[in-house]
Amino acid sequence: MIYVVINNKTEFLGAGTAIETLKIVKGSLPNNITPAIKGTTEG
Repeated sequence: MIYVVINNKTEFLGAGTAIETLKIVKGSLPNNITPAIKGTTEG
């Protein structure tokens, strides 16, 4: 199966197998991303 990775429904980032697209997603995340902390959501 081929998966497609897009950013904000507008920018095509790539396509490939599950492992390939996981690498694309991980590569597109900011370097300083951290896990969510319970109780800190807005809205």
